Amino acid sequence: MSRALEGNAAYTWAHAIDDNQNEATFAERNDVYDPADPRVEHGTSNYDVRQRVAGGVVVREPWRLRGPAGMFFGGYSLSAAGAWRRGLPYSMRTTGAVPTPSCSYENWLNAGGATGDGANCLKAVTQPDETFTNNTAGMAVPIPSLGENLNGSGGEDLIPAMGRNTFRYPAAVNLDLRFTKRIRISDRCSFDVMGEALNALNHRNVTNIQTVGYRVSNDTTHANMANLTWQSGEKPGTKTVLVNGSSQTQYVFDPTAAFGGVTNANSGAVNRERQMQVGLRLNF
Repeated sequence: MSRALEGNAAYTWAHAIDDNQNEATFAERNDVYDPADPRVEHGTSNYDVRQRVAGGVVVREPWRLRGPAGMFFGGYSLSAAGAWRRGLPYSMRTTGAVPTPSCSYENWLNAGGATGDGANCLKAVTQPDETFTNNTAGMAVPIPSLGENLNGSGGEDLIPAMGRNTFRYPAAVNLDLRFTKRIRISDRCSFDVMGEALNALNHRNVTNIQTVGYRVSNDTTHANMANLTWQSGEKPGTKTVLVNGSSQTQYVFDPTAAFGGVTNANSGAVNRERQMQVGLRLNF
């Protein structure tokens, strides 16, 4: 633009769509939520950055001074580089497992139905990791779970009705500043005294967020059923415990943070906390 001022700026709009890329070294069979309906996987890419603005500016003193005046009042420059972008997308996840229907109607009949031990079959299935005895066959039937997620495969754990990558991290902002004073020793040799501020605004750039929206757990009142509990991050209630022979009330904390809550910030390879440094550089 001129000897005293240089600048540049850029704006990018984009939308990356894919079918849920596999980032594993080897192919995994349970990465797809529903192999019979691949449309569930189609959606916004994990690396979709919808909007981005970036730019930089360098300002130097407009005058040209020589001799002692140039030594003290010349050679200054101030530079800034910054960027803003929309946050990356993420999907609402679930945690927990769907109970296996170990007490099916056939098992209920084999256990004696309404007139035998069928009621015990239905009661036992509400107790994970327990067994009930089939009096007819004389064997213990385990009560396992299908798998560590919503569809029982142990793989993809999103909620199909919510879709993939329908939520966004907060926007990321960064501004770096540098102030330089050049001191010339000769025509070929000079010193640069520099001061830098990285992430000068100390903006909180979120690097991790709680993506678990619902916890899957056994329904203790109905056999072969599961509950979806919304993860609000609030204290679900209290319990009474014995401490040194006396009863005390304690809060029961939710082990999962609230959905969408920030769990880490400024800890990535690019986005860090504000850092300031000074340096001396010899040019020859």
